[in-house]
Amino acid sequence: TDCSAYDTLVVGTLDIRGRPTERISRFLQGPGHDKPYAAFVTYGMPVWGPVSTWMCFREIARLSGRKPLATFSCPGLHPKYHTYRGHPSPADLERAYLFGVKVARRTQGQP
Repeated sequence: TDCSAYDTLVVGTLDIRGRPTERISRFLQGPGHDKPYAAFVTYGMPVWGPVSTWMCFREIARLSGRKPLATFSCPGLHPKYHTYRGHPSPADLERAYLFGVKVARRTQGQP
């Protein structure tokens, strides 16, 4: 994927046992992805999902060779176990909005 026209990338993936999807892993290791980026991860497993999500963020940073500007995670409907019905919730959407604000501020050099 040619990302040369973009100043900042936002990468999203499902959490697959503490790792991003294979497609996102290949993308992060591909040529020309040295731009600042933010990352978001969705998960479907209660209890383990929030822990596994942070493992996924660490793997994204390792694959890209640098830390993201910001991160965001959100529960989602698991296709097999049907957990987290009704998500994204209003609270999830608010957190997603704040994630976007943080990314915008950090791309402009603000904390």
